[in-house]
Amino acid sequence: MRKIMTVVLMMAAICMAACGSQKSAVTQTTIEAMKNGAIVHTIVEDFTEEYYNLDELSDMISSSCSSYNQKAGSERVIMESMELEDGILSVVMRYKNSEDYSEFNGLPMFSGTIQEAVKAGYNLDVKLYPADGGDISIGKTELLEMKNRHLLILREEVDVRMWDEVLYHSSNVMDTQDSDRVQVMSQDRLAYIVFR
Repeated sequence: MRKIMTVVLMMAAICMAACGSQKSAVTQTTIEAMKNGAIVHTIVEDFTEEYYNLDELSDMISSSCSSYNQKAGSERVIMESMELEDGILSVVMRYKNSEDYSEFNGLPMFSGTIQEAVKAGYNLDVKLYPADGGDISIGKTELLEMKNRHLLILREEVDVRMWDEVLYHSSNVMDTQDSDRVQVMSQDRLAYIVFR
């Protein structure tokens, strides 16, 4: 499955970009953590039909989704839409949860409460910085006290939108003008984003 998705993403993501907005028209690749636990991944890329066939790409993604869902025993991953306009391809993928995103794409991701992250075995011995631009960092002790706050962990250079206000994030994450959106600037290590 990982090899298939790698091919699919290589075809769709010739030059992966990392900023945009999910609540308005998405113009660049974005991951959105939804309140119901779902993950929506909108891939926006240049697409030249001379090199790639849109129907073949659509069939390949649909086949990958069907194969994954069959193994999972239920519909966990779907391609919501695929559009090509003015040479720009937009593919919207919806995952039942972060575990499905991680398994389908072969990339680490966690979305849940801080308490759930601890139970799942995530190392929270990290230094996080306030989203309001303050210089005072927090660490594991403070994180564990915020056990019911939400946490998104991932390793991708991508625009990320949460369903509520971002409170803290790791140093490889940059704030934006929107309180519920950040940009992961480096995939050298996991990015941590704490939100309400």
